[in-house]
Amino acid sequence: MNNNTLHKSLINLFKSLWTHISKRRKVQFSFLLILTLIASVAEVVSLGAVLPFIGILTQPDQVFESPWLADFITLFFSSILKKKIT
Repeated sequence: MNNNTLHKSLINLFKSLWTHISKRRKVQFSFLLILTLIASVAEVVSLGAVLPFIGILTQPDQVFESPWLADFITLFFSSILKKKIT
């Protein structure tokens, strides 16, 4: 069996299977597909956050010297920094 006919037969098989599934199961399948896509995007984002986090742990001085991060740090963590000083 060549690859093209196998591909067509699989498509036909999925089409016939889809027609035999109830509407409720189709909605559930669509919802599951959407949740799977959201989970995969969240996984990519979490993996992308690992390297900057490791960079902050290994070189915290560069974070405090960065001009655009210094404003962020003083804005959100000024109360914590003041408590450490006193």
